[in-house]
Amino acid sequence: MRDFFRHPAVVIIITLLVLIFIFSSKNPLFTYRTTSKSIRVLEQENEKIAKEILEAQVAQPAPQENEFAKEAAMRNELLLQKPGEVVVQLDVSPRPQPSVVPSPTPKPIEEWKKVFGF
Repeated sequence: MRDFFRHPAVVIIITLLVLIFIFSSKNPLFTYRTTSKSIRVLEQENEKIAKEILEAQVAQPAPQENEFAKEAAMRNELLLQKPGEVVVQLDVSPRPQPSVVPSPTPKPIEEWKKVFGF
């Protein structure tokens, strides 16, 4: 058996099988490079979107600068009203639910007794 593994043809075949196995399996270095590239691309896209959001926020006027927004905020907070307008404030606090005790239902035989007058 020792001579079998020392034969040059067997050593070459085993070496080739090991090399094929190594290169056919997922190479961790290759997957690391691919993953790091995709992470960098995603980070760049994230930064680009963050910049676009900041630009949009700067370009958009603040709600308090708009007269209608000021009036709406003031009316909502202070419950102010215009002439001829009625403001109704609803109570949004949770109310305790009344406990309902179900009445005992009679058995079917008792109902039949009532029907027939027994």
